[in-house]
Amino acid sequence: MTEVRFKNQAGMTLAGRLELPEPGGALFPVVVFAHGFDSGKDSPRGLAVADNLRAAGLATFLFDFTGHGDSQGVKSDATIERQVDDLGAAVDYAAAADGIDPDAVGVNGASSGGLVALIEARRDTRVKALVLRGPRTDGMLAFGPMFNLPILIIQGEFDPLLAGSTLFYESLQCDKRLETVAGADHLFSGPDQLDKVIVLTAWWFKARLMTGRRAA
Repeated sequence: MTEVRFKNQAGMTLAGRLELPEPGGALFPVVVFAHGFDSGKDSPRGLAVADNLRAAGLATFLFDFTGHGDSQGVKSDATIERQVDDLGAAVDYAAAADGIDPDAVGVNGASSGGLVALIEARRDTRVKALVLRGPRTDGMLAFGPMFNLPILIIQGEFDPLLAGSTLFYESLQCDKRLETVAGADHLFSGPDQLDKVIVLTAWWFKARLMTGRRAA
């Protein structure tokens, strides 16, 4: 595990944690995490998803957005636009890190981090796959047909954001899947519900990012 510091375009220092499945041997795909508002790199849900991704052979990079966790700034600085910049800086760092395959970068976005992930993926061709957990999709409907990377959306049956995500999903013309977890709320509070999120996330990223791993 490597605790790191990197800067966004505003010059603020952001805190992150890069972890590889194992040392050496090959270049690993990496999944960068975009957490929701008022969350961070130490979110128990994010950590559980990351642990399972590493068990499946993928590296993980969790970081704190501006004004969250150990990153500089205050939460009022953490607009969606600022978070998109933060995520771009995180992708920059992760893609250039030792042991990482820069051609196999995925982003896992949760809640408002899902919206940030979508905006970043539209502009950054290095992002090769997305998993969105209970994402905000406001303002994205018109852009749905423009996405050309694999997108998995995981929603709780009782999440108020489900209707918007369903409309956005229907607009997508890429490799896509929408999984609705029965009985789940926005946070997938039940243990069995989070387990399903964990399994689906690893399955999607492993299938889309792990083909043709390159030697280090």
